[in-house]
Amino acid sequence: MVIIRTLLENDLSRNRALIAEHGLSFLVETGDKRILFDCSAGKAARKNAEKMHVSLKDVDYVVLSHSHYDHAGGYPDMVSHGVRAPLVTGPQFFEEKYARDGDKYVYLGCGFGPELLEKKKIDFVKADVNDSEKATDKTISAESDIPQPEKQTPDATPSKESQPVTQVPPEIPQSEDEISVVSVIASEIRSMLQSADEDEQVYPDVPDLTPEELRRLDMPAASDPERKMIPEAQYVAEKNWIIVDYGGGGDCLFRALSASSDPEVFLKLRQEIVIEEQEAGLVQKGFVDANLMGMLENSLYPELRDLSVEAIHKQNIPIEAYHKLMAFQGTWGGDMEILAFTRLGHQIVYVIDENGTMFCYEEGESRRIDEIPDEVWENESIVLYKTHDHWRRVTGRYHTQ
Repeated sequence: MVIIRTLLENDLSRNRALIAEHGLSFLVETGDKRILFDCSAGKAARKNAEKMHVSLKDVDYVVLSHSHYDHAGGYPDMVSHGVRAPLVTGPQFFEEKYARDGDKYVYLGCGFGPELLEKKKIDFVKADVNDSEKATDKTISAESDIPQPEKQTPDATPSKESQPVTQVPPEIPQSEDEISVVSVIASEIRSMLQSADEDEQVYPDVPDLTPEELRRLDMPAASDPERKMIPEAQYVAEKNWIIVDYGGGGDCLFRALSASSDPEVFLKLRQEIVIEEQEAGLVQKGFVDANLMGMLENSLYPELRDLSVEAIHKQNIPIEAYHKLMAFQGTWGGDMEILAFTRLGHQIVYVIDENGTMFCYEEGESRRIDEIPDEVWENESIVLYKTHDHWRRVTGRYHTQ
């Protein structure tokens, strides 16, 4: 029997302790052999293996399907942590790989060469598929109790593809302790909403809008005749940016700001930001009235999402409701949290919006800018890339050929 253990893939996980990134990695066990098939893009596959108590140091072979970064970029990290099994690849594996965009070439390769194998004394096997025997049909079964990795993060390697848009946030399995915490928070926020005033303003009937019309309302620049919306892939290629996705789950802003997919890191930053918002008095009642419904609506937790209906047409909602919800894992953060972050860490944050606009956040204030300064790649400034439902981090530029 062949057993395939998923160390890493793109999809959301039932086990939220695991992490993920744009890429793939399997451990294939055939009874007498253990084969590590692909190593994904960064450190996530190796970290997941450790959390699953799966040793990779004693695998018999490492097989890399091809040398794109999302399947082979994590191999050097595996080697640095003791993997010494023979490496099996195709004959053209070490040929450099690029994506062409007009007269530019973007590097998509694995980031290492045969010298790594020579230095670590690792055997290298070139497999020619034309000379191999055809595989017979076999039934492959995967153990049902092997957890699948959660959609979170590259530690170091950029993702060139956008994450899929989810209209309704996915529900996640919750432990009894977590359910209890969500219930307490939901009860507290419901009480605050009940204490708020009803908005007595009469609103005219609004016709149903198409997704494109809603998009234009959400991003006015999209309807600006002087500004043309540019597809993300084209826009990123033009700027030659390296964009790293540290994952989502409602925490993407805090993951991107901390450059980490470790919950201990990004959740600690979330708490520090909320404390700064409280102490500095950054959040005002009008802001809470305008934003709390959306925060609840996009929550990962059904019990909190259900409260979004109760927030409709409410005014003078207690500011504490905002702080309470923002401090909780899975609540989407935005501009207010970036402002608090710049006050907290005295770091400059640059934001590139998907519609092409750019902003600079510094010491609790923001301003629109025309271009990201070249020197940001050499100092401690942070550059974020924002789409309508996701935050990622820009770490530099690709080398071009």
